[in-house]
Amino acid sequence: MARVGDRIGNYELRAILGGGGFADVFRARHVTLETEHAVKVLHPHHARNERIRARFKREALLQSKHTHPHIVHVTDFVDEPGFAASVMEFIEGHDLGEAIDGDWAGPWGVDDALLVMRPVLEAVALIHGQGVVHRDLKPENILLNQ
Repeated sequence: MARVGDRIGNYELRAILGGGGFADVFRARHVTLETEHAVKVLHPHHARNERIRARFKREALLQSKHTHPHIVHVTDFVDEPGFAASVMEFIEGHDLGEAIDGDWAGPWGVDDALLVMRPVLEAVALIHGQGVVHRDLKPENILLNQ
């Protein structure tokens, strides 16, 4: 299991950002370029499963081709024995789940809901139009950078 302090490829894992049954996401630093990234690391038992590993790699490849202001850009993929990791741009901010539980708790007006959800729906429409189905769309996976 990947941990803070581990190095995967050229990336040093610096802090855990979140995780689930499939993978963990870390804030990481490229050791040569000194740039910040989010690195999604498959759990070891999934990384050993060739079918899951291939799907993860295919999803990273497809996501790397999207240039949309509301889709996190994949910049690299690390494929090493025991590890598979998708490297993404790091977005400063918090997620919609945190906002709903905090400052934005309670009912929303239509204008506020549209302000947040219109970009999400545009991004989902773009990827669906290219044959990609987002398998884990939830408030915690919607980043707010304001």
